[in-house]
Amino acid sequence: MMRLIAALSLVAALAVVIPRASASARTPIDDAAVTITVVVIDDLVPKAVPFTDFEVVRADGQGESRRIRTDDKGVVTTSLPAGAYHIRSLRAVSFKGKELTWDREIAVEAGKPLALTLTDADAIEWESRPLSQTPKPHANRVDTIAVLPWAMTNGTDGAKRTGRDFLAQTLPRMNLEPIPEARTLAAWNEVAKSDYPTEGPLPSATQLLEVGRRLGVDYVMAGSASWHSRAIWISLGPKTKSTCTVSVRVVDVARQAVPLDVKALKMDSTAKEDTLKALGTVFVTALFTVVSGGPKTPHEQRAVQLALAKALDPWAAERMSAKKIAPAGAEPAPSRKP
Repeated sequence: MMRLIAALSLVAALAVVIPRASASARTPIDDAAVTITVVVIDDLVPKAVPFTDFEVVRADGQGESRRIRTDDKGVVTTSLPAGAYHIRSLRAVSFKGKELTWDREIAVEAGKPLALTLTDADAIEWESRPLSQTPKPHANRVDTIAVLPWAMTNGTDGAKRTGRDFLAQTLPRMNLEPIPEARTLAAWNEVAKSDYPTEGPLPSATQLLEVGRRLGVDYVMAGSASWHSRAIWISLGPKTKSTCTVSVRVVDVARQAVPLDVKALKMDSTAKEDTLKALGTVFVTALFTVVSGGPKTPHEQRAVQLALAKALDPWAAERMSAKKIAPAGAEPAPSRKP
C-alpha cells in the first residue's frame, strides 16, 4: 500500500513539474514573422531591389548571424525570436550614380509580426566613380590607415608571412601610415560586438566606415588571400604552379567613398616579365622572389606578391600621381634652355 501511495505521489509531482518546464522554454509561437521590403524610389515610383543579401545579427552580439535574400519582388520574410536586431546589407546597390547600403536596427516582440520597408531614403550613400575622377591627394601628405587582419587560407606559413610583409612595406610607399592592429581590432569589436572573422566575406563598406569613424583615421582596409598550388608538366619535367586569389576593400572615411574594391583577383607564380613591368613603380622589383624548382613556398610567395601588387596598383598609381605643391612664396624653378 505504501508503495502505491509513493508511486501516485511521484506521478502527481511529474504532472506539475513537466508543464512548468515546457512553459518556460521558447516555442515557435514566441517567434515573430519579420517581412522586409526593399525598394528605391525613382521619379516617385517604387522599384523593387531583388536578390539582395542581408545579414541579421542580434544587437547584443549574442548568437550567430543569419543571412537572408530578397526575392524577385524585393521582399524577404524570416522568423525571429523577440529581441533587438541589426539588418545590414552585404553588398552595395547601385542607384543613380550612388552605391547604397543599409544598416537598420529593429525591435522584435514575441508573437507580433513586423513589416519593415527599406528605401533609398534610409540608405547610406557612397560615391561610386572611377579613380581617375577622384580628387588627387597631396603628394607629401601621409594619411592614416586602419588595416584589419587579412584572412589568409590554404597557404604555407612562409607565404602568409610574405603577404603581410609585402603590405607592411608597400603601404608606407603609398604615403599611408598603418595604425596599430590592436587599436583596429578593438574598434571592430565595438562596432560588430564580436571578434573579427578569420574567414567568409569581407566586411561591408558600412562596417568599415564605422570602424574608421571610431578610430579617426583616413582609410580602412580589409582583405583576404587564398592559395592553390599544383604540379604542371613542361618540356623539362614537373614544375610547381601556385595561384593566389586576393580580395581587398578600402573605404575613404572622410568622403564616405570606396576608392578600391577588388574581388577575387587571381595571379599565378608563372607570370611573365611583362606583367611585372606593367605594375607601378611603387612595387619595386626587389620585393619579388626568384622562383626555381623545389618546395611550393617560394611559388606561393611570388604569387601573393604579384596578386597584391596587381590589386593595389590602381589605387597606388592614383595616390602617387599627385603633383607636389611648391611652398608659398617660393619662386618657380627656371626653365631649362636647349
